[in-house]
Amino acid sequence: MLQLLKLCLILSLSVLAGCATTSANLTVVVYNYWPRGIMDVCINGQYAGGSFGAYGPGGTGGSMVAGVPIRVGEQKIEWALSGGENSPRLGEKITATAVLKEIPKDAKILAIHIYPDETVFVETAEWLPKQKPRGYSR
Repeated sequence: MLQLLKLCLILSLSVLAGCATTSANLTVVVYNYWPRGIMDVCINGQYAGGSFGAYGPGGTGGSMVAGVPIRVGEQKIEWALSGGENSPRLGEKITATAVLKEIPKDAKILAIHIYPDETVFVETAEWLPKQKPRGYSR
């Protein structure tokens, strides 16, 4: 019986190993939930986009950057606050981290969700994922 359980565990792990990878070049999309614009987003020191509008109708996004090397594990996300000339903290750089647990084989997108409490959430997807404002159940 114990041998059968071991065999099932080994087979399960080998099947799971075929479903994910530890690194990939992905297209990065940024979702900005701040009530103001952000700019110069980087992930692990790699450029991921220039300017993202304030959250709200017609906001949250900007451009996508293709071919960004991503590895499983802790992701260091950096961005700067933008806005009008008199905006508080204008140009201030902020850093946060999130953990990416896996990269499925079919993943093409890495979404970075940046929240006004200076936290981030990252996820992979085959297609462009939906917005996930605070309160969204992950």
